[in-house]
Amino acid sequence: MRRTDDETGPVNFLPDSDRICLVTKPLNPPWNDSGKILPRNLVENSERYRYRTFVVRGYAGQLPNASAEPVYIDSGRFSPSLGNQIRLIRALFRKNPPSSLYHFFFTPNRKSSMTGRMIMAFKNRSHSMQTVTSEPTDERHLRSLLFTDTVVTVSEHTRHKIEKLTGRDVKAIHPGIRIPGKEDETYQSECRDEFGTRDRFAILYPGDLTYSGSTRLLMEIIKWLDGNHPRIAFIIASRIKTDADTAAETAIKKAVSGLNSRVNFIGEVTDMNRLLRAVDLVVFPVLSLYGKMDLPLVLLESMAAGIPVVLSDLPPLRELVTDQAGLIFPPGDIEACIRILSELIEKVELRRTIGLNAALSARRRFGAERMARQYEILYDRILERTR
Repeated sequence: MRRTDDETGPVNFLPDSDRICLVTKPLNPPWNDSGKILPRNLVENSERYRYRTFVVRGYAGQLPNASAEPVYIDSGRFSPSLGNQIRLIRALFRKNPPSSLYHFFFTPNRKSSMTGRMIMAFKNRSHSMQTVTSEPTDERHLRSLLFTDTVVTVSEHTRHKIEKLTGRDVKAIHPGIRIPGKEDETYQSECRDEFGTRDRFAILYPGDLTYSGSTRLLMEIIKWLDGNHPRIAFIIASRIKTDADTAAETAIKKAVSGLNSRVNFIGEVTDMNRLLRAVDLVVFPVLSLYGKMDLPLVLLESMAAGIPVVLSDLPPLRELVTDQAGLIFPPGDIEACIRILSELIEKVELRRTIGLNAALSARRRFGAERMARQYEILYDRILERTR
């Protein structure tokens, strides 16, 4: 028995033969990567499908409605090592347990797509799907990189781009996040104490320092804040992945040394919800989304927390600010960015209105439950079509 998204009544799982195999990075903590968080949220909120997932050896946890196969040696810093990739491929070539659909969450590149194509040739009776989380940069070889029967994107922008370049039908399903509950004032005070923002207006930049092209813009924003709003705290939450990231962080520290403004570099964040409860604004003045999800989860989480977001007007990001749920400015236009920040700092009611709009929009469009229902409907159509 199948249940549509609008029906009520008891939930009946599909048989194990309709298990979905999720081909992802290890689905276990730390949950610090959108390539892990997105499929985790899908599994946690699925009502009718069971999943086959892959985790690191020795991990004792397990997501609901899912098996957990200990394949990976470690979680890796940012991408699976060659050894981990080989172990995953071996597991996928095994015939048991059976899966009717293989759902890939890896960013398509020549090597991963060639491997995926080989695996699916071996699984010739199974359907395949890939979720493309970032706008493809290799337009010349895009058609060959998309090796699955069904392609899903997380933004309308990338959906339109792939359809235009390949002629394929593509489905867009927005990413889904855990929607936070209402926190009391005591919890928020604890969070502000933890990050040193109890007595200060706080602005957060939660992004990359190198590929985003944001370093110079961040320097200018911090210098402007120091001259006009010296009591404001500016927090930079950015994972240091490469030597270039270290150099960018050092350059910012050197540029803002001696200023009165409080600038905190906090690196990788283990609990983003606590950090978001400690800030008043989020600014995202990037020139590129290279290496990032089209709709970065941290921005969705900021909106869900009722925090106004100020974003560069890049095509995917533009999809976030419908319903007056945020403000955008031309990429690289520091004066336009500063004008928006100044207005939001000085106008409390404007901040409240945009924050409320953001929270309502996030709950309506970006909840994990909504995303899971959309994927389940797509699974239904695919599996019915292939029976």
